Amino acid sequence: MNKRWVKWSISQIIDSRSDYVKDLHERTRNEWAVRGDCIHECLDLFAQGKSFDPGEYKEWADCLFADDLWNRYAIVASEYRMVDMSEMGGIGGSCDCILRHKETGDYVLADLKTLSKKGSKRNISAQLGGYVSLLKKCKPEIKIARCMAIWSWPHKTDTTTYKTNECVEKYQKLKTEFFSKQPQI
Repeated sequence: MNKRWVKWSISQIIDSRSDYVKDLHERTRNEWAVRGDCIHECLDLFAQGKSFDPGEYKEWADCLFADDLWNRYAIVASEYRMVDMSEMGGIGGSCDCILRHKETGDYVLADLKTLSKKGSKRNISAQLGGYVSLLKKCKPEIKIARCMAIWSWPHKTDTTTYKTNECVEKYQKLKTEFFSKQPQI
């Protein structure tokens, strides 16, 4: 197998935060990163039909995994890692899950966001579009009908649905801007 480094991630490409916001996120990382890692690991184990212990994040997990979402959708892939080596040194990313609607069979690419009690939703369409773009390169036979954000707060779960083509368009625009700012060698 030909081993090569992947130069870029979807997260790097879509990151349009100001330096101030980046600094704030770094300073508060210990408040949200452990929670996010824990609940994402629980989601992966849930997808595999295995038991999990969310520990101190039980308030997030209980509501998330009791949500009606799981009666309507089956998880067909979780923590799905993808790489496209065809552009600019390679782009990689890992989508949280690909869901299949139990009645229609439609595929939905979903990303889980854990939020503090006071946390609010935000537009994650560019991130989802990046994952859809990678999936088209890696598994073109999987057609994504729509994209979804799964929002998890303590004692509350909600979703936001996005149009796939709009997600991809937003990602492509940010990707073009990002690479136009990179040094040309």
